[in-house]
Amino acid sequence: MKGVKEKYCRIIFNEATLTTNPWHTPSADEMYGIATQIGEIAESALVLRSYNNRYNLTKNERAYESVGAHTNIVSAIADRALGWYRQTDNRILDEGYSYREIMEAVRLHDLPENLIGDIPDNDSHNEVDKRRNEKLFYDVLYREYPPRDAEFIKRVAHLLDQMEDKSSSTGRLIYCADKVAAVMVTLQYDLNETPPVLRKCDHPSERDFKEMSLCDKKVKKGYRASEMWTIDWFKARKLAQYDETGFFTSLVIMRTLQVNGCWYHWRENDYRR
Repeated sequence: MKGVKEKYCRIIFNEATLTTNPWHTPSADEMYGIATQIGEIAESALVLRSYNNRYNLTKNERAYESVGAHTNIVSAIADRALGWYRQTDNRILDEGYSYREIMEAVRLHDLPENLIGDIPDNDSHNEVDKRRNEKLFYDVLYREYPPRDAEFIKRVAHLLDQMEDKSSSTGRLIYCADKVAAVMVTLQYDLNETPPVLRKCDHPSERDFKEMSLCDKKVKKGYRASEMWTIDWFKARKLAQYDETGFFTSLVIMRTLQVNGCWYHWRENDYRR
């Protein structure tokens, strides 16, 4: 544990030199605790409920992450991030969204996938079509709220738009929680020695190929999703630019150290430039 925290402090120091955001990141002790909690919540996404076996739905002993399980992880990450932001970054307070509004946006953010499915976030889809279909879904869903929640759901809808466009601090917070949740659950698969991997014969997208070329090593003749999506965070799409306090980057670093015991060589090389 001590070694993990020492590595975390060194890496966070180096990360801070590569960002233009005024970072104020959690201490090693605090982030160690948060990452441990998020790991347990990610683990619960992979635990199959007993009735699935007992009532003959499946003989599998373990679950694979569902969209709903993903949303639960996003919710937990957003909750911890809000606790951190509200003591370090007044922009969240200034935007005035209530906790209920933020959590409802988290709960709703992937519900259109009930209709359109979970489309891979790898540049292989038509974003215009995707957003049009999501709007059609939301237009129907919003009408199901009672009249007393008219202003509430209007604000939630606005926040979801800001998440998609990354146009407000609160929207960026949810966006980052969504992206980092994918790293958290794939690290959990790694910890359980069942890593999700992508192979070159699996028809990777152009961005997938770029990420594969940077990975430290192959696993089971493929490349770990956890590493590829961490590359996406730092280098491919540079999603870390939307992390206004460094909270989400800190979570990725700490949980990676907890699971792997070390940081990635491709990122260490960036610190030397």
